[in-house]
Amino acid sequence: ILESIVFLLLCIVSSLILSILTGVICKVFELPVIKNLNKLLGGILGAVKGIGVITVLSVFCVIVARLISGNEITDAISQAKLINIIGEAAIRFIQGGY
Repeated sequence: ILESIVFLLLCIVSSLILSILTGVICKVFELPVIKNLNKLLGGILGAVKGIGVITVLSVFCVIVARLISGNEITDAISQAKLINIIGEAAIRFIQGGY
């Protein structure tokens, strides 16, 4: 029973501490300078994430076009210059060609 009481108290105390920390962190990010920096870094991270998604999709399209040929979709992928440029560059990078 003592272990259960200690466990319950630890849960309550840790929950209280995390609530206080969350409140403090939220207040800090509401400061004007940090708020603007947070928005800027969020935009940069979003752009990097978008580039990553486009790269992964391009690699997937290039691989599919290599494996399956003679289909209208794969022919269109093979003829798409941007997809091939991004996909081929990413594949060479993965293989260590850079």
